[in-house]
Amino acid sequence: MEDLNITISVISFILLVLGSVFARIHQWPLSEPLIAVGAGVLLGPFVLDVLDMDDWGEKPQIMLIATRFTIAMALMSTALRLPPLSLLKHRRNQIITVVGGMLTMWFHSTVIFWLLFSIDFPLAALAGAIITPTDPVIASSIVSGNFAKKHLSEKIRNTLSFESGANDGLAFPLVMLPLLLLMGKEQPWQEWILHSFLWETVGGIGLGMLVGYGAGKMTNAAYQKNLMTEKSLLASSLALSFLIIGSFQLINVNSIIGVFAAGLVFNRFISNKYDLKDEKIQETMERIFVIPIFFLFGLIVPFDLWAEQGWILLVLVVLILVFRRPPSFLVMKPLLKGFDWTDIAVVGWLGPIGVTSMFYVFYTQERLENEFLWTVASAIIFGSTLIHGITASATAKWYKRQRPTTGENEGGDDEGVI
Repeated sequence: MEDLNITISVISFILLVLGSVFARIHQWPLSEPLIAVGAGVLLGPFVLDVLDMDDWGEKPQIMLIATRFTIAMALMSTALRLPPLSLLKHRRNQIITVVGGMLTMWFHSTVIFWLLFSIDFPLAALAGAIITPTDPVIASSIVSGNFAKKHLSEKIRNTLSFESGANDGLAFPLVMLPLLLLMGKEQPWQEWILHSFLWETVGGIGLGMLVGYGAGKMTNAAYQKNLMTEKSLLASSLALSFLIIGSFQLINVNSIIGVFAAGLVFNRFISNKYDLKDEKIQETMERIFVIPIFFLFGLIVPFDLWAEQGWILLVLVVLILVFRRPPSFLVMKPLLKGFDWTDIAVVGWLGPIGVTSMFYVFYTQERLENEFLWTVASAIIFGSTLIHGITASATAKWYKRQRPTTGENEGGDDEGVI
């Protein structure tokens, strides 16, 4: 109980302090996730030893639950932020960035693991799949707020938002295929196609859309009968996210992709009736969850395992950050209509690795005991949080210099990137 009280107190203190300087902190070379990680490391077993998650119970189960709810909030926030008509208009580019980007990032990451560590290819493929998704929690911080609106074009913001929302859940089949092979299943391909891909992923999309449709129709009916107001939209969004997270787990369906699919359909019903900008739903939902999850990550950063691996981990982080994503978008550039080299440079760089990779590595740990996966994934997540947190604001400002007219009428200079 004492650890819980300390944790709540520290997280609340961080939220309070960061909230008091929120108008400026997003323009500094620091990010809220990075500050939260630093606080976790400071209070964790390797520094002050005030808190130790090993005393709380099963670490993978705790982090799995925490990451699942954090991702759900970020995905619902992302879905509500995306303009429905824009998604339909630019669906070709969206499909290319999600599917093409995900597959090429998986391939590049897998090859790096395979060559650098000389491990079996299925293990390399699993490690590559774990770090493939673009994190919606950090990505939302990059593309939301007035600072982002002033410095990044709507095209860039919507592309990063949709990609980070969609590939989180769609990465699940990429994780499951090598995982099933490593678990020694009798018919791994059959189980992967019928269960992991068709039922859990495709079924998750379909069921999520149905739930979102039902929630949207109910919200519309209540709005027309004056039974609810705009102020209740945040509660409805949270309830929809929690409903899918809980119910989809009961029937073994991919709840991550389900939340995003439901949010997109739900958004089509409410986008013309509610002023989402005034509601500040995105900022509220994200800030409630982003600090706690990165604080918990800071508590469990495995410095001892990193030390055992040595310098090769630093090489790995550099290779992943440089060759996982930027080359993918360079290759896809001819296929993306309306994207020039400046756009490609920004979209190719701003692809953080974070909470979703935490989720997948702990999901894997519950099914496959392998210390290597947690060691490398945690190092990459830490490195991405650090580097993308430091460079996101500078990248946005660089883009603004290349596009002086970007965001002239889209907001002030008081909120922003990570």
